[in-house]
Amino acid sequence: MQTKDQMAGEQLQRLEQESGFMTHNGIQAVYCGEDRAVVQAQVGPNALNCHGTAHGGFLFSLADNCAGLLALADGCSYVTLDASFHFLRAAKPGDMVTATATPVRRGRTVLVERVELTGPDGREMAEGTFTMYRVSSEPPARLR
Repeated sequence: MQTKDQMAGEQLQRLEQESGFMTHNGIQAVYCGEDRAVVQAQVGPNALNCHGTAHGGFLFSLADNCAGLLALADGCSYVTLDASFHFLRAAKPGDMVTATATPVRRGRTVLVERVELTGPDGREMAEGTFTMYRVSSEPPARLR
């Protein structure tokens, strides 16, 4: 019998194969379990804003993907209901940014998570709270 963490591990591979958004943005799933999820991406030339640092939308997308990955750990389908996000430090070209999501509260239909983004030096670059809403007790169709 597989644990939920093992099922999430299998979903990691399928998620990367099935998600054009993750592929397009260079987002790699590193870990997924009920305790946390981790994704990472390198700041490339297409992720830069006019100031030459990582665009806020790129960093937010990294955090949102991480929040979605943590939600998948229970085998259900979720969408982002709400997010509050704070940019604390700029990410530079070439930086590997790591996002880590941890659950704050997992209810019947709503999951609240904290997501932290860190740079290659381990310093926090951004943080946010994401609220995920369960839309189905089944995993997403593309991951079944």
